[in-house]
Parts: sequence; structure tokens; C-alpha cells
Amino acid sequence: MHQQMRVLQDGERGKRELKFYQLIESIRSEDPNGAENREADACGISDNTAALVANWVPRSYGIQQVSDATYLMLEDAAAGYQLPCVMDIKIGFQTWYPWANDSSKQKYRYTSWQLIMAPVGANSLQKLAAIQLLLP
Repeated sequence: MHQQMRVLQDGERGKRELKFYQLIESIRSEDPNGAENREADACGISDNTAALVANWVPRSYGIQQVSDATYLMLEDAAAGYQLPCVMDIKIGFQTWYPWANDSSKQKYRYTSWQLIMAPVGANSLQKLAAIQLLLP
């Protein structure tokens, strides 16, 4: 299995990302005690939502410290493909973090409306905020 190292961001964003991957792995393991130890709120999604997306999320193999950086060890889901098609999905209805300051929130609000905001699927609340195509 190929793995990739993703830098774990400092602060709240990194903590939430790590908790997200831990939640997904806990659901994958179907550990009956996992529900007691899971902190769904810590990563901002419920167990039900995490279970729905678990099959689409790369496996997580924990963290590794290299020099001054902490890395999240993830499955390289694109390994073996010459021209992989990769989708980066953000879960939620807003593009800013709840703890962002007012200046950051305003920047993200403005940027969101400048991007493509097309309804996706049957639920008109789900939006496609941006798309980037990388062609050979």
C-alpha cells in the first residue's frame, strides 16, 4: 500500500483534521467501544455523516514527526494511476471556519460569490464552489 505524507497544520485546523481521520478509522473498524471514545463534535461532523463518506476517504495511518513538522500518514489513493481524477470535497455549507475572525469571514464570503456556485444534485443547498481541471 502506497502512503503519502500530508503536513498536519498547526492549531485548530490540524486538530480537527486529525480527529476527522480518527473518526473515520474508528467507524471503519466497527469497534463497538469506538462510539464511546469518538469525538464527532471535535471534527465538526456526526457519526452518520462520517459513515456516509468513509468509503471515499483515504485510509489514515496515524501521524509521524519529521524534524519540526508533524505529518498525517494517508493512503495514496491515486497510486497506480497514470492520470488520476481526484476530487477534494469540503463538508459543510460555508467556506470559513467558525473560529475565523470577521475579516477572514468577509474575505471567504466575497470569494465564495466570485466562484461558481451551482446547485449539485437534488438538494439545492449543496453547491459546487469551485472546480479546477488539470489536463495532460
